[in-house]
Amino acid sequence: MVKILKLRPDEIVGFIRKLKSFGVLKMVKATPEERELSELLDENVELINEEENTDKYFYVFTYVGILTIGNRVLKCYPKYIKDVEPHEKMKQVLSVLRKYNSREQIVALFNGEEENTSFNLLAIMLYLLEEYAENGVYTNELISMEDNGSGEILWDNTINETYAVIRNSRPVYVDLKTISIDEDEQDFFRRLHCCIVTKCSKILEQAGLDKLFDLGLVDVSDAEIADFGDDEYILYRIQRELDIQFNDRKKILLKTMYTYISHRKAFETGLGISMFGTNSFNLVWERVCAYVFDNQLNVKLNELKQIPNSDYFDTESKTLIEVIERPKWRYKGTNYLVEQSKTLTPDLISIYPYKDNFCFAILDAKYYLIKLTKHSIEGNPGVGDVTKQYLYQLAYQDFIDKSGFKYIQNAFLMPIDDENAEFVGTAELNMMREAGKRLEHISVIKLPAKRLYQAYLNGRPDLELFEYLKMAPIKQISGDSFSRRMLAYLKVEKSLETDNKEEKIIGYPEQIQSDVGAKVLFDIIAPEVARHSYTYSPYRKDIVGAVAEDVSDSDMEEKIVRFIETLVSKYIETTRINTIRIDEGLLFVDNMINEWDFYEIKEQEKRIAETLQILYH
Repeated sequence: MVKILKLRPDEIVGFIRKLKSFGVLKMVKATPEERELSELLDENVELINEEENTDKYFYVFTYVGILTIGNRVLKCYPKYIKDVEPHEKMKQVLSVLRKYNSREQIVALFNGEEENTSFNLLAIMLYLLEEYAENGVYTNELISMEDNGSGEILWDNTINETYAVIRNSRPVYVDLKTISIDEDEQDFFRRLHCCIVTKCSKILEQAGLDKLFDLGLVDVSDAEIADFGDDEYILYRIQRELDIQFNDRKKILLKTMYTYISHRKAFETGLGISMFGTNSFNLVWERVCAYVFDNQLNVKLNELKQIPNSDYFDTESKTLIEVIERPKWRYKGTNYLVEQSKTLTPDLISIYPYKDNFCFAILDAKYYLIKLTKHSIEGNPGVGDVTKQYLYQLAYQDFIDKSGFKYIQNAFLMPIDDENAEFVGTAELNMMREAGKRLEHISVIKLPAKRLYQAYLNGRPDLELFEYLKMAPIKQISGDSFSRRMLAYLKVEKSLETDNKEEKIIGYPEQIQSDVGAKVLFDIIAPEVARHSYTYSPYRKDIVGAVAEDVSDSDMEEKIVRFIETLVSKYIETTRINTIRIDEGLLFVDNMINEWDFYEIKEQEKRIAETLQILYH
């Protein structure tokens, strides 16, 4: 490091200590396992004295961006970049960082009176140059009086200082006194602003950073800051100007110049550290993936156009993230439950068109350099990441089933320095996959970072990028998953036998007690009819141990039961002659619904038809 950074041996300890204090550099044991870690946990980092013999340790930079310490510049590239001099790629990364930070204030704007305020010279210089490119130089106006100008007429001066010509008994003034407003090119703050932006531009050019930040050279002044007086005098003049300025742009610019003047000497003497970047680049990668693949987590259900069975959610106002169940805590020996405010939070949920339906994709952006071969694995997410990804799918399983999705995908997304994406393999944990439901294994997809960054910077999604997701396995949910799930519950006598919220036993009409298929159809049809009726309740609460409730419309219940019996018998009879395809089944169900005047269940035709196909073929 002494050789690379051209430091004296006695300077390196302080240099390393400063980098460590800002979270830029960490020291780990000199083993291949530690060197290859994608995420350095606190337990991986050795807390040692920088002056000790460090032959047994690696220095690991955990930062992406530009770093200056005094007159030394460090360019820290993302770890996936393979080029030796990746100028254009780094330029794009810095643009991504700039957009990522646009929601945050990366420039400390203050007037020097506050204590313990952070200062970032590089961010200040970038702000000054970008602000100058957008708004031009700081200006103050010179207001004077002139003869017959184009400005506002000064009537008092015109009447008192010129002669009038009387015409038709009225005075006519041939010469007018008017206001003249010009930019004061010799204004102190205009000249100071030109001097500072010129100096900042030359500093970045000498450091080789002007092209990285895509900034043109600004050379609008030959003056030196010392020409304006000592620092105390310049700061005094800026403060006086701030007291009389009301323009917001000018106030911010003056405060920034104040900051630059009051702190620049620390950097000229080699004591200051300045940063433009992040030691949490994983968060940047997450945001890029969330934007590119149209994250739906915070979209309300009734606004999601991609839900196949969208009518089911017409009355839902909660968001997709709120679908996930929250942990509940029960106080001992009571029925009082306290719901926890936080729960599982996936990185992003993408819902994109796939074949004849939509794919519900549970995606996790991982800033890892995975190396997977037939016999080894390195740089991979930990077991906690894998189990959480399974749990995300489990949390959304019921929603997916009820919404009518036919396809599901679960995947890790990782950056790669290449032109094309690559499906690497899968992460598998069978005990999670077989825990009550058939959860999908987690695919690993490497994505070309350059293309994703470009879409992020363009501010519009690139639909072609969704083709990368389709490289990995996408599971088709066979048949009507609602019907299959209900059938499974009924067979093991679960869930539908008791209503835990009411603490009452739920019973079915006697005519269908012994027919599992009829029960499933009842659970599709009866709630839909009840939704359109204020008097009808779909389940009878008259089994042993339950408080009996009157069914106010027993005729409706009887009609539903007879409709199911007729529907099933006719369907079975028809299938003996010919196998019914799903489109024929839909027509069959539609005719039955029209025949029985059951318009309440028109929207459930497809579900009923698929259920008949599953249960009675």
